Amino acid sequence: FTKDMGGLVLSLAHTHENVTTLSHLTRAPVLLPNQAWSRPGWTHEFGVYYDALKKIEDIEPATDPACRRALLEDAVCDFPFEDDHDRETFFGLLLTPLLCLFIDGPIPMFLVSSAQERTGKSLLLDSVLGGTILGAGLPAMQLGDKPEEHDKRFTAFLLSGGTLLHLDNLTQRQAIDSPPLASLLTARVYQGRYLGSSRIVSLANTAIIAATGNNPRFSAELAKRIVHIRLQTRSEHPEERADFKHPDLHAWIAAERPHILGALVGMVDDWIKAGARDGARVMGGFHRWVRTIGGILEHDAALRGAKCSFLDGKQEWVEEQDDTRAEHEEFVGLWKEQDNWRRAFSASELWDIAKAGGLFMSVERKTEKATITAFGFVLRGLCGRLAHGMKIARIPGRAHTLYLLSGDQVGQGGLYDT
Repeated sequence: FTKDMGGLVLSLAHTHENVTTLSHLTRAPVLLPNQAWSRPGWTHEFGVYYDALKKIEDIEPATDPACRRALLEDAVCDFPFEDDHDRETFFGLLLTPLLCLFIDGPIPMFLVSSAQERTGKSLLLDSVLGGTILGAGLPAMQLGDKPEEHDKRFTAFLLSGGTLLHLDNLTQRQAIDSPPLASLLTARVYQGRYLGSSRIVSLANTAIIAATGNNPRFSAELAKRIVHIRLQTRSEHPEERADFKHPDLHAWIAAERPHILGALVGMVDDWIKAGARDGARVMGGFHRWVRTIGGILEHDAALRGAKCSFLDGKQEWVEEQDDTRAEHEEFVGLWKEQDNWRRAFSASELWDIAKAGGLFMSVERKTEKATITAFGFVLRGLCGRLAHGMKIARIPGRAHTLYLLSGDQVGQGGLYDT
């Protein structure tokens, strides 16, 4: 049986009436695009195979909102969520794998972080998320230091048919900036390279990504694609804690898994019966996800007479990740204080302004030429971003690039006052 013969068989399989295309493999019920739940085994119409353990073949949806909430909160009661919205957002994470086919759109990355080690971040994902959705622990993967490594690892993960990916122990030595990760979070089809090969493959993107880390930092681009869940311990030595309600959390989740899934399914069913209204939250690039998950959590909170805090505080966290935001605003303010601020400036002149204010000092190099070159890259990154109602505009030239500080209206003659 040669490689060519194998390729021929695979090519014919796509058109053969007795072959079903597998588009999604799951160990928990998933809501199909027609608002029906998958049944154990094949759902040929959508290419879904539900590999259900015997004890969860017939999940009973929980109908009492208060009982559902009590069970979900019991599952996470040993974890020190910083605020109610952190716990609520984690429940949004639990719902997401059950709704990924129904959402049929990009899903953000979930980050579980804390200020110190041993607060239970990995345990939360391994036992509660993995135990509920997979019926087993959730394996962890290291992101790696280089973007090309990220691409190969994501490609290998998708080739394996995985749906839940845990990126463990992200570091804070520098802001994480990964074009492959940014692409994986927004693309429906991911193009990656085989490990040890130059061959490019196109793969259906089924990944739901959750990550852990101690106060990791991200580029502004990635931060906007992340949903943050924060744990905050009250102890200086959380590893010595012994007052757990569920000392063997793995075993407790395994025993309660049918009921936890029943609670999640019940929340979705009630939302559908009420008209499946979109939630009020917004998140650019992830509209279907945020409206669906937000709608379910808001409806469930309304049934209990409670307030939904899903994604509260997200914008503040995103702004904290953007290290250049405050410097950008102060830099534009200093620029406008110059008597001749309306004219075009060179990168060298603007560096003198920034340096006098102690801004962007991380770009300073051994030589002035190298510093100006590095600062030029910073300026390019700031172009088009608003600060004090003004934008930095770049004017390419043959000898030197110049920069203007402009308002909302720029005409053919140059700068117009705002």
